[in-house]
Amino acid sequence: MKAVAKYRRIEFSGVTKTELASLRYALTVKVPVFQRDWQGARIGYEDRMYLFHESGTYLCPRCFSDRVSYLTGIEETPPESVPLREIDLRVNLLEFEKKVALDALEKKVALIVGPTSSGKTYVAAAIASAVDAPFLYLAHRRDIVLQTYQRFKEWLKRDVGLAAGSDYEEQESMVMTFQTAAKYPDLKRFKVVLVDEAHHCPALTFCRVLCLCDAPLFFGFTAT
Repeated sequence: MKAVAKYRRIEFSGVTKTELASLRYALTVKVPVFQRDWQGARIGYEDRMYLFHESGTYLCPRCFSDRVSYLTGIEETPPESVPLREIDLRVNLLEFEKKVALDALEKKVALIVGPTSSGKTYVAAAIASAVDAPFLYLAHRRDIVLQTYQRFKEWLKRDVGLAAGSDYEEQESMVMTFQTAAKYPDLKRFKVVLVDEAHHCPALTFCRVLCLCDAPLFFGFTAT
């Protein structure tokens, strides 16, 4: 197997089925999944693929550089570590919401899956409060961005900015639409990326935005 790195793009040639299976295994991570049922909250785990592709080219966000380097031998400078602190919000979390946030932070790359109104936004806010670095929250719909921005302003004890069409307020940490992020001049300054409706990430438009980020921590949220 031959591999060529082109800034977050790994182009492979002569890949055997065995090598492809190894690639998939290396880029698959155990991720926390949570849901509520009539018995209360519970947390489980399942495999989810973080492998983005475009016509035989694999697009990998920065947080996957160590896995790609391990498999292909392509050397990349490892991403810097992100300092963490205690979760500190103006709202009270349920115990399972706090546990999911802490599990995700420990893994550094996680997809958090739960039905609507199961507490995913609380978990996202908990993660945002625990990272001592600029974070970027992305969503593909403007109404989700505006709603999340208002909640983060209310819940977080740190300044949060907004970039959604004509609505714009620059701060160290930002909540943005993907469309605005595609035009943002410095996505690399964000060290933590949180993505709502993360099942859209494999779409080329969203994937290209994520690959412009240089964040070592990546967290997706979805009900799908």
